[in-house]
Amino acid sequence: MSFPNVNNGCCGGCRRGVIRPGACPPSGCKNVQFSSGVSPVVLTTLANGVVGEPSIIGCGTAVAGVISTDGNIYSTGPVPEAYTVQHAGAITNISASFTITTVYNVIGQDAIVHAQVYRAPAGSDIFMPTGASVDLAPALTSLLPVGTTLTGAMAVIPPVTVDCGDRLLVVFTMSGSIGDVASTVTGTASATVTIQ
Repeated sequence: MSFPNVNNGCCGGCRRGVIRPGACPPSGCKNVQFSSGVSPVVLTTLANGVVGEPSIIGCGTAVAGVISTDGNIYSTGPVPEAYTVQHAGAITNISASFTITTVYNVIGQDAIVHAQVYRAPAGSDIFMPTGASVDLAPALTSLLPVGTTLTGAMAVIPPVTVDCGDRLLVVFTMSGSIGDVASTVTGTASATVTIQ
């Protein structure tokens, strides 16, 4: 997976761009905000209800992603959707939302939208899932109208350690019940991750 190169940084007041080795300040952002902006977030499930195509959101951007069979996301180039951690600490909570923007085809099932933080150590192009994740509610059914917002928050999670220079992504996925038909939903997404 390859992306065009732009500077990153999702928290107001923090320095944007790549962190140079040894240049990390002793403290930095507490709440890191991610948003799809005007970019459409398209989530799919496969015919058996398992996660299909995920969407990676950044600072006003969203791109389709590919989760490998080992659960990781492999990048072959710069990832503008990634936030570069600016001080060592731990992720302690996450909140997320997803707003439906088009008529969707969740048929005969309840599908769950899920947001999860992925982390790549400094110098690595492998983003691995972390324990910072949340399921959004309500579940998607064929009855929800366009404009409905799904929300979720995990105020207390086991701390996820991050180091200066690590890169973080927020990945949105959708899953349904085994045996159901494939489904697709399009919307906008946002998330806030707290690093302490």
